[in-house]
Amino acid sequence: MMFSTNTALSLLPFLSLLSPIFAAPAPTATKNSPPTLVKRYNADDATDPAKVKEWMGDNIDPDNFVFYSDSSVGAPMAKAFCDANDEEGYKYFWYIFDDQFSQDFGGADPNADTEIAKACSQAMGEYAQGDTRVFNHAGASSTSFWLTIELPALQSNGDVTAIFTMKDSTTDPDDHDSDLKNDAANCDCNEDSCTATSAPCCANGSCTGKREAVRSLETVFKRALAGAGNLMV
Repeated sequence: MMFSTNTALSLLPFLSLLSPIFAAPAPTATKNSPPTLVKRYNADDATDPAKVKEWMGDNIDPDNFVFYSDSSVGAPMAKAFCDANDEEGYKYFWYIFDDQFSQDFGGADPNADTEIAKACSQAMGEYAQGDTRVFNHAGASSTSFWLTIELPALQSNGDVTAIFTMKDSTTDPDDHDSDLKNDAANCDCNEDSCTATSAPCCANGSCTGKREAVRSLETVFKRALAGAGNLMV
């Protein structure tokens, strides 16, 4: 088919509208791009830490996680801290596993289901990175999620650089007592067995190593005293 000059000229405005479409480059995915396919979860998936962690990978920044022990003691302090440092992106359990989480997991509610809460705690400890913080570590019971789930997960998480124990009610990120990830001093190294709060240190060898060092010094001191006694007339 052949077009007359007049016909071709009449098509120019239409072709000019199409040219940007063909000339524009194809969009490329970036780190912050929304997922191409929306993942579907159900309430049972919320009891699987791997599924919860997968969801976190699509929705939650892993930096600046804040943990706590005891919902009536540590939780209010963690919430107040996060609210005061909102611009820095600090977040605690209930700011992560919120209404959006429940909606994406078919109505799953960590507050109403212990197994879901455990899975969320495990995923939170495994997914965190960088410096983390905890409120009311000293007041944690031996059966708390903090000591039995979250802290062990953080201890074995190579992406976590610190676990700071925060002073009560502080809102200053630098106002902490110790670092459970790196301070061997957190272990009760003069005891033959670890206490509940020192168990993570014992697990990574810090406490055991320090205890052996103390015993070695005691042995050297005793031998020195014995040698001095033999020199006495």
